[in-house]
Amino acid sequence: MPILPVTTHTSPLHRDRTHARSTLIAAGYWVLGLWAATLAAVTAYLYLVTGGSFDYVEGVALGHQLMSAGGVPLYGVPADQPPYSVPLYGPVFYTLYGLLLDTAAPSFTPARALNLLLTLYLCGLALLVARQSLGVSRAAACLAVLCWLSLEPAAGFLLQNRSDTLALAFAASGFIAAISGSRYRLSMAVLLLTAAAFTKQTTVVAPLIAAALVLLRTRRIRDAAVLLFATFGLGLAILLLLNGLTEGRYWSAAVLGNLNGFSPGSALVAWQKAGQQPLFWLALVVMLANLRATGARQAIAIYGLVSLALHGIAVAKPGANSNYFLEYSWCAALALAPLLDDILRKPTRSRHGLLAALVLLTCSISLGLATLSQQRLHQTAEDWPRNRDWLSHWEAVADGPVASMRPGIQILQGRSPYILDPHIIARLTEQGRFDEQGFLEDLRNARIGAVIGADDLTAGPGEFSNWSIGMRKTLQDHYVKTNTLDSLSVWLPKKDRQATKPSISR
Repeated sequence: MPILPVTTHTSPLHRDRTHARSTLIAAGYWVLGLWAATLAAVTAYLYLVTGGSFDYVEGVALGHQLMSAGGVPLYGVPADQPPYSVPLYGPVFYTLYGLLLDTAAPSFTPARALNLLLTLYLCGLALLVARQSLGVSRAAACLAVLCWLSLEPAAGFLLQNRSDTLALAFAASGFIAAISGSRYRLSMAVLLLTAAAFTKQTTVVAPLIAAALVLLRTRRIRDAAVLLFATFGLGLAILLLLNGLTEGRYWSAAVLGNLNGFSPGSALVAWQKAGQQPLFWLALVVMLANLRATGARQAIAIYGLVSLALHGIAVAKPGANSNYFLEYSWCAALALAPLLDDILRKPTRSRHGLLAALVLLTCSISLGLATLSQQRLHQTAEDWPRNRDWLSHWEAVADGPVASMRPGIQILQGRSPYILDPHIIARLTEQGRFDEQGFLEDLRNARIGAVIGADDLTAGPGEFSNWSIGMRKTLQDHYVKTNTLDSLSVWLPKKDRQATKPSISR
């Protein structure tokens, strides 16, 4: 006797409710996309129209870019005399961005405009991978990328005058090229990853290791070996060449000068800043689950997790921040794109309804936190003219050069900073790798007209400060706090100090 098929009848009321829920969920995600797009657009606008620096490192990088643009042998400038500093990044960054500068009227705008173009390129690369390799819809891919642009660390660092955006563009492109099937793209991967290494010294590690792991898992053992040895060999050859051209100073400045110690407290602060966003942890869960997948999903998961592990350790370096999670966050956007696609395609299925609501809530909380962060960005932009005028006043009245924690403002106003990077000088001093006696001697003899810094100028011996312990003690013995503006303070030599003021240059 034939078995008749069972027909399931759905009532019109049930269909209406299902359609209503589907419409509501879809509307929620459209609102989410609009919210993220607005945040990303406003952030870009603020960076392009604000003349001042949003971060101390922007000014340090501008100083080194000007040296490069002016033909100064950047890695040959002695660190133990003004302008006290060590180049933070590789020559690719300084050379390329230095070409954009007008040395007579330096500005952050050219570097930020280039970083905006690189950011758009990274968005396009992510969209291409999401569409072609992951097979997600255009809407899901765009939503994932917009969330990435709106959240830390991308929102805070991509448009800054830093090397991170260029380095990420090289590194991510090198990884994608390495795991592709073309032999020519493997050669391209070697070139791109080497360029990343000489843009920002640590950038090559995560994509190189991740690409090798992906190739090994797909049994492309020969390709993995070629990638590792060719990248290492090319990088070593360029390193030896640069070291020879600079009489060994490139290694001392670009490598040894940036080997800070490790501080658990610094790591905790960075993890808290990046990890306060629920999307950070949602992406981690998805990546761990995708380790059991195949193809592009697994490859992206490996890249993201390797980046998270390596950079999660690197943030223990004093002065490090959540910009070290940029590679992880880019991978997070790609990891979340298939999840968003699945939700948008089938938002009302029983096992998707709760998930769709949970992901929507997670994204909303993260974007809410991003909105608060953007308010601080607005405040920094609004405070820029006032801070500029206040600092300009004390620069003008100072009897001699000024040691400032705001070197970017000094450079924008045509002044040469006495000390370009107090932070790195303090770290090198603490490690016994820098002799600061010349700096301290200038302080004792009131040769420095003013010292301008934040509250950390009065930090105790066991507290973190961007200035060395010896500098802070000497400052308090021979200078007096004269004026403050928010957290900034200006210190001038004590009036009863009878000091000679010969030339500072050594």
